[in-house]
Amino acid sequence: MNSVNSAKDVSINQSRTVIYNYYYEKQKITTSTEEDIDDNLPCPYQVLYHFNPENAEYFFGREVFIEELYQYTETHNFIPVLGASGSGKYSVILAGLVPKLVKAGHWQFTHFRPGTDPFLALAQALVPLYVQNLDETDRMAQARKLSGYFQDNTIPLSDVFATIQQNYPNNRTLLIADQFEEFYTLCNDEQIRRKFIDLLLQTFQFFP
Repeated sequence: MNSVNSAKDVSINQSRTVIYNYYYEKQKITTSTEEDIDDNLPCPYQVLYHFNPENAEYFFGREVFIEELYQYTETHNFIPVLGASGSGKYSVILAGLVPKLVKAGHWQFTHFRPGTDPFLALAQALVPLYVQNLDETDRMAQARKLSGYFQDNTIPLSDVFATIQQNYPNNRTLLIADQFEEFYTLCNDEQIRRKFIDLLLQTFQFFP
């Protein structure tokens, strides 16, 4: 089984979904050698990979939980999804909640993983919505600049979300944080971790 990394800012044509700053892995399916097997048939199983909007039609069994998450988006601005590793948390968001929000309309999506530098990761997720019509080089430069502003609190995260709302007055934004445990396992600077948590807590107070 091989995998291919996609480019970021993924556009899913089937559901007309764009998730900014999102990488996903598409599997090359090893088909059977049986002559009566159609090699062109898609494989619905993702094995160890997560489901995403592109293969949402094969994602079943979480309808009740997806509906609960959908209802939470109407009343909450912060929705933690907790569970054991491999339990399908990411799949239920990307292949369940996101397509449901797309169908409802007036939603846009962006994504980050904290990695070793959570401030930069967050900035890279927000820049495509915060500053429009940048090429890749300018986007990277703007992300580094915004990351610094976040760290020294020159620009609060709440101000960035306010600007995004002005840029897209008819849309709501879902910021998807994946693998948040990386915040503790990969970011070794305790001061950075404290500043980042403070940034999030201040924003949650502004958008309860």
